[in-house]
Amino acid sequence: MKLLLERWNRFLKEVDSVPTPKQPELTDDQMTVALVVFGEARNQAIGKSAVYHVIKNRSKMTGNSELEIALEKNRKGVHQFSVLDKKTLEQLKIISKSEHEKAAFEEVKKIILNPGKDPTKGSTSYLTLGLYN
Repeated sequence: MKLLLERWNRFLKEVDSVPTPKQPELTDDQMTVALVVFGEARNQAIGKSAVYHVIKNRSKMTGNSELEIALEKNRKGVHQFSVLDKKTLEQLKIISKSEHEKAAFEEVKKIILNPGKDPTKGSTSYLTLGLYN
């Protein structure tokens, strides 16, 4: 029995010493894009992925970076992603760290690191119909 306990304890020490893989960090540009996606769709499950894919698709279409797309304004000076006309990036950063919003922001970060299948099927714009019904 003593030998069995010693082996079990040795096993547990070995398991504790194995490093767990760390999730890759976002670059500063990706973090800014994540804040825009978060601000646009933080309470919409599929919306987060859709907004990110729209940014990604526009980037592919225009050759501009995802950051440039996320911060872009039209000719009238209005942001393409309207959350930036209501909140600053600094305000979005503070909101993303709040206790009840952390999970939504973490979900956005995961989407950016691993976008998965494009729910917009290549679209460069989106509309949440539920907001208009």
